[in-house]
Amino acid sequence: MINKNNWEASFVEEMEKLASIFGKNHWFGKRLGRKNPKTGLTNKETKSKVKADAADKADTATAKKNLDSNVKKRDAGRKSKDYKATSEAQNRINKAKGSKVRHTESSAKAQHAEQKSYSAAKKKSGGTLAADIKARKSHKKGSAEYAAIQNRINKAYGSKKVHTAKKIEKKSSLKFFGNVD
Repeated sequence: MINKNNWEASFVEEMEKLASIFGKNHWFGKRLGRKNPKTGLTNKETKSKVKADAADKADTATAKKNLDSNVKKRDAGRKSKDYKATSEAQNRINKAKGSKVRHTESSAKAQHAEQKSYSAAKKKSGGTLAADIKARKSHKKGSAEYAAIQNRINKAYGSKKVHTAKKIEKKSSLKFFGNVD
């Protein structure tokens, strides 16, 4: 029975009784804001989620298009040696990918110089620079093989530093403590 003084609460109570009789998916339950047992969301929440998902898809498509555009801008800046444009485009790329790394004009310039010197060293080494770097990793630092490979790498880069194998001194395993009479 509906109470005249508090009719809203009574109405909701009556509707809940009917919803329990007819089932949770009946329109009474939907009207009362009951949650869908499969999704755990009310109708309003489901509608807002659908709208948000559609907006996310649109944002993702726009972000991908912008990312491609920024990659082209970055590459064009590298070719024209416009380091400011390169660093700005790279920062936008990093932000889109969720990276916190930020580039400056000087870091872009240094990176360009590093790439240039590697390509020049690769030509000078006759194309064996990458193989030498890989081979160097398989030898222990200070060994004769490591030193020979490092010297070839340095020569390709134009460095005058020369590495030599370190002599390993064998230490006696006997230790003397104090004077022995």
